[in-house]
Parts: sequence; structure tokens; C-alpha cells
Amino acid sequence: MSSKRFPFRGLFSVAVVQRSNTGFSLVELMVVLTIVAIAFNIAMPSFTAMIARNQAATDVNEFLLTVNLARSEALKIGGTTSIQALDASDTSNEFGAGWCVVEGDPGDCSGTLIRSFPALVGNVSLNSIENASSIQFNYLGELADGVVQKIDLCTSQTDRRIFIALIGRPKSHRPNDADAAKQPACS
Repeated sequence: MSSKRFPFRGLFSVAVVQRSNTGFSLVELMVVLTIVAIAFNIAMPSFTAMIARNQAATDVNEFLLTVNLARSEALKIGGTTSIQALDASDTSNEFGAGWCVVEGDPGDCSGTLIRSFPALVGNVSLNSIENASSIQFNYLGELADGVVQKIDLCTSQTDRRIFIALIGRPKSHRPNDADAAKQPACS
């Protein structure tokens, strides 16, 4: 850049700066766009897998919340509450179509409704290993029927088993869990 000084009448002078116009050439712009496109194509599969894993974690956490809600309601009312599947006819995906928490054990969601949960989104199943379409908790927050409940969440990216102990406490397990009984049996 060069500058020239133009004197004005008086005490001040103004410096005029001449700038040359520079920018990106078409070739430089195409190289940058190609690099961005390659980086996007490399990152996209990882990003899609991350979204699927996060959705599976959300689904598992929602069912864990349901179990804890049912247990606390059983303690609060001093009686039985249950988690009921909305569509008990599908024995390979009992809770995938949605579920609800109700007082008592009406066999469906027609009882005193505490909360309802929508169906899972996508190609996801939430299957009870014992083919139970209802899980009951007694006034102590324990499983009322005395049978440990195992529910498998099966997705294309990740699988989880929700294991509900006799005392009613739920926990999520991964396929590489040390205890084979707590590993999901998704196919």
C-alpha cells in the first residue's frame, strides 16, 4: 500500500491510502469447498452413529424413570402400581408401542393413570424377556410377583438390558457386561 499526502489549507493534512483489490480466485474457492466436503463426508457417519447412541440412551433413561416413578407411587399410595404395555399383543416388543403407569393392576391403561409414555421412535424394540406386558410394584416398592424383570432395548446401533431386581431397583447393562444374565439378547 502506498499513501500520498495532500496538503490542505490550514494546519491539517489528510493521508489518502490506495488499496489494491484482492480476493479469492475461483480455484482457491473450489479447493476450500472440496476440503470442506471431504471433511463433512468423513464426519457424517460418526455423527449419525452418535445421534443413534444418544437416542438409545434417552429411551433407556425414560424406562428407568418409569420404573422409579412406579416404585415411588407405590410407596406414596401404600398399594400396588404397575407399568402396563399399551400393546400387549406384540410379544417381541411389548413396551415399544408405549406404556403407562397406573394404580393397581388393571391389565391395561384403563385404571387411575399416573403417567403415559409414547411409542419409541424408529426401528427400536423394548422387549420383556419374560413376555410380561405388566410390571407390578407393591407398597414397599418391590416387584410384586417376585420375578426379576429383564427388558431389552434393541436398536441398530446399540443394545441395552434393563434389569429390575427383586427390590425394584432398575439398572441398565451393556452387551459386554460381565454377567451373561444381564447382557441384552437382541438379534
